[in-house]
Amino acid sequence: VSRRLWTCLCGNTLYFFNNAKDTHYVEKLDLSGFVSLIDDCSRDRNLEAARMNLRMKDGEIKLTAPNLEARELWKGFLYSVVDLTVPTTLTLLPGQLHMLKEVVEKERQRRRARSLSRAPSSPLSLPLVGEIPACFRPVSRIEAEVLLERHPDCGNMLLRPGRDGTSLAVTTRQDLNGSVFRHYRVTQKPQGGYIIDVENPIPCPTLHDVINALVEKTAGTLQPFLLEEPYEENITYISSNDENGERTLHCAPTGTFPRRPSLPPKGYGGHVFQEEGVWNYSTMLLREDMGVLILGARETIFALDLNNITHKKAMVKWEVISDMQDTCSKKGKKKETECQNYIRILHKMPDGRMYVCGTNAFNPTCDYMSYTDGNLVLENNQHEGKGRCPFDPFQRSTSEFVDGELYSATSGNFLGSDPVMMRSLNESIRTEFSRSWLSEPRFIGMKHVAEGKDNPEGDDDKIYLFFSEAALEYNSYKKLDVSRVARVCKGDLGGARTLQRKWTSFLKARLDCPVPETKLPFLIQDVFLLCPGNWSTCVFYGVFSPQTDMLQYSAVCAYRIQDIREVFSRSNYKTMDASNSQWVTYNGDVPQPRPGACINNATRQQNIFKSLDVPDKTLQFVKEKPLMDQAVEPSSKQPLLVKKGATFTSIVVASTTALDGSIHQVMFIGTASGSVLKAVNYNGEMVISEEVQLFAHSEPVKILRLSSTVGQLYAGSEVAAAQMPLSACGHYTSCMDCVLARDPYCGWDLTSNGCVAISTTHPNTHSEVVQSLRDGNTSRCPAV
Repeated sequence: VSRRLWTCLCGNTLYFFNNAKDTHYVEKLDLSGFVSLIDDCSRDRNLEAARMNLRMKDGEIKLTAPNLEARELWKGFLYSVVDLTVPTTLTLLPGQLHMLKEVVEKERQRRRARSLSRAPSSPLSLPLVGEIPACFRPVSRIEAEVLLERHPDCGNMLLRPGRDGTSLAVTTRQDLNGSVFRHYRVTQKPQGGYIIDVENPIPCPTLHDVINALVEKTAGTLQPFLLEEPYEENITYISSNDENGERTLHCAPTGTFPRRPSLPPKGYGGHVFQEEGVWNYSTMLLREDMGVLILGARETIFALDLNNITHKKAMVKWEVISDMQDTCSKKGKKKETECQNYIRILHKMPDGRMYVCGTNAFNPTCDYMSYTDGNLVLENNQHEGKGRCPFDPFQRSTSEFVDGELYSATSGNFLGSDPVMMRSLNESIRTEFSRSWLSEPRFIGMKHVAEGKDNPEGDDDKIYLFFSEAALEYNSYKKLDVSRVARVCKGDLGGARTLQRKWTSFLKARLDCPVPETKLPFLIQDVFLLCPGNWSTCVFYGVFSPQTDMLQYSAVCAYRIQDIREVFSRSNYKTMDASNSQWVTYNGDVPQPRPGACINNATRQQNIFKSLDVPDKTLQFVKEKPLMDQAVEPSSKQPLLVKKGATFTSIVVASTTALDGSIHQVMFIGTASGSVLKAVNYNGEMVISEEVQLFAHSEPVKILRLSSTVGQLYAGSEVAAAQMPLSACGHYTSCMDCVLARDPYCGWDLTSNGCVAISTTHPNTHSEVVQSLRDGNTSRCPAV
């Protein structure tokens, strides 16, 4: 699951090429999100190779150098460029140290030059954003050429700011025995309107007319440049010196141009919250009983108004003391980033208080918090959070609070080498120390399903854990990750002799989300539980992305609770075949009661009333064989949605009733580019009704939370939190737009001549509302 690429460090960016002679890179990595670089002592097929883990704010990348010396030198280059100082802890030769000093000086010069190139220039007067053509790009002349060259299928003409900062220009590209670029000046007239400066100047009332005029003059040869994927604000390219082969990074300076509008956009009724000096808005707790959103960030917790998150009702600081921060730094962690207190756990307790935990400079700590009289108060009843909250703020973890108990899945030690799923606070219990239970997991989500309620089998409630991990069952030279779902019984107390204070009900199965034309398993990134009725109607929705950056697909798969229960209750088990060290299907005798089963009516008839009564033979079996042979397949045997060019990060699902009384599940999907997709399935056809850009393109959506009570969606990123309504029907200004959106929340009211929320219309007036979800039929719309 790895590729051999030639790597080049230019400025603070890593570029990857298929071979050393290429001038066009296949991947690049901006080091502005750099956190740390850690040696990986695992063995490679090439015994001389040396591995390392490059940890970024949005994830971890595994790199392999040819040997130990090369790894040390690469670490030196990366730390020198990021910190602008030569590291003193590496084993380097004098000549290499001198080389790194030169690197630091060059990088300082590059940053100074870049800072100067961004000095303010003459202001450019542009109309409102809505009047700017879609092919406008705030790029320079060189950047425009690079954009058109790289994306020939997206059009061959774009509008950009002029060189002088007071005019505009159109850049075009045509294939005439090679790429031919032309640039046309567009001047704004004092009395209004624009002129295209060509041999016979062309006057145009608006910028849209400028583009249309050039399309008409060339009989359609020129077409507006429309790039669906987020473009780079600074277009970079690399040239190669023909004599010595040295590569040079070019980054054309950009002037002061109007940026894309702050989002949510006009008409959506959304809000963005950001506190100066606070980062990592990635933990949320909806307190609908109090009308507030509890938002956990780095060293700060906020109480925000659910209806408008810009109204900050209260906040409390939870900062790391300096001594603890120094200790963290001395252990090799970065003081400015890792040695802070990142809030990672927020749960409502039965008495109305909240349970909160933070990383606390790699010393996880928990406390109790209350919100009374408009104040957030930490009770200063701090206690160890080991096994509950992660040490590492950039390591995925998950938790759930059920009936006074905290269930958590995280790493239980400083090194991150002890993955654990545990229950704490009262009846403490955890997973076995075994790779067959958890193998380098990346924990994603945890959900409680009350299967014990009105269960004819007298079964117990379950806690479901979703994660990805290294697959031990595959015979592969390279590490292969797979998605998993595991589950434990809420009433599990551990075994009497075998598995003392360990789960006796921990079972796991592979979670399939089969994407056509892909070979490697997709990995789960987030999960949402929707239960329209009782527990038997529950469906898990998961978002998946590929385990290699070379694929540009993401997918959504749905899993019925009954299908998952079927796998855990009826599937064969896998076992380790000692003769060839491979995991194979176990075909031997299975002890009774069934290993991993919860206490139910059948076990009670055998005088087994709790896990402490389960026979050692059954416990030894599940201790050695926790993996199911059968995989859990999605409900439709295929993904609900597959999208190219997007990386899904998070998901929530709402249920709504359409005009005709039909019920639809609406998926809100967060992406790595800072947007949220709104998607609905109509008779097997997936419709994306809209995409709303919540954050800047470089800021992934880290978390989504849904409040059906107030009809709002809440999102968090590294730099801010955002809020948007589940339906913003008012921003559709025509009947055609309203109906063609095929949004189950919206319909066109023929009486009021506006797009309205279906939930606000009276049943007696439904005949005057137009909604066509299945085919977007606009025949009832008034003639324009």
